[in-house]
Amino acid sequence: KQFNQTISQEISKILTTKSKLKDESKNILKERTDYINQYKKNNIINLDNKTYSLCNNLGEGTYGIVWKVCDNFNNFYALKLNKTNDIAGEELHLQLSNIESLVSGLSINQINIPQTTTYINCFLMELGNPILKVSFDDCFEIIRDIYINLTDLYKYKLCHNDIKPDNIIKRMNGKYSLIDFSLCTYNNENIDCYTIQTRWYKSRDVLVNFHTQNQLQSDLWALACTVVELYSSFVLFQGKDEKHQLQLVDTFMDLSVNDKFNYIYNLSFKKDDSDISYKNKKMYVDLILIILLNDCGESSETNLLQLINECINALK
Repeated sequence: KQFNQTISQEISKILTTKSKLKDESKNILKERTDYINQYKKNNIINLDNKTYSLCNNLGEGTYGIVWKVCDNFNNFYALKLNKTNDIAGEELHLQLSNIESLVSGLSINQINIPQTTTYINCFLMELGNPILKVSFDDCFEIIRDIYINLTDLYKYKLCHNDIKPDNIIKRMNGKYSLIDFSLCTYNNENIDCYTIQTRWYKSRDVLVNFHTQNQLQSDLWALACTVVELYSSFVLFQGKDEKHQLQLVDTFMDLSVNDKFNYIYNLSFKKDDSDISYKNKKMYVDLILIILLNDCGESSETNLLQLINECINALK
């Protein structure tokens, strides 16, 4: 009887403590939200001894708000102000901050709310130019830069999971880079594949929710589809729904090697592309196929990067 009373008292203490922590969390969230909401267009914000002018609101969600900001030299950045600092997604942001090739210009700062012990985590990332259409030579530069992004991500067991034209930009240093890491996950994490990648860029493994899929290869499939679209303005596999998307991918995979080559060649090149030699066109299609089919042989990471650089050198 005494044991049961003791257990009951301990449970009561735990529940009381949890209730207090929940109330404290709500109060902290309100303090952060109220402070973040005070910022208006043209306000000045100080971060790491530098001043930034708030240009316009890029978006707002449950966990924070993103502003486009400008420094004193007319360089533009995306500034994310977090309402909460204890969600799994922010752990990914901290991981991403270690990857120099991916997050050029990223810095993590804290803003202390006056007269409180509460602070706001904020992430400042250099903005680049959106990519609408690219030249033939640019295709190889994109493949190289984004592939380096992906291999650097993979060192931290991370995958992007949403590569598409909208999520690639050209940064101030001339390098191409991925953005939007909202679907980023740890590789081989047990996830529902229906929640990652955008339909037109999904590999077969993602479309069938294959439980042992290689997410790096799924990212590479999406990269190949994206590059073809950026160059040709045509979607490689434009499914009307998930079922139709799978049919298109399966039809392509069932083709012979020559027919696969011709499919991508005819989609990518038109009659007015006479200034590009057949040799270079063939090099482009071969590279796209190697990425799509993961046909790089052993030590594929080293081999693929070497092959990409060889293609770039061949264009010079």
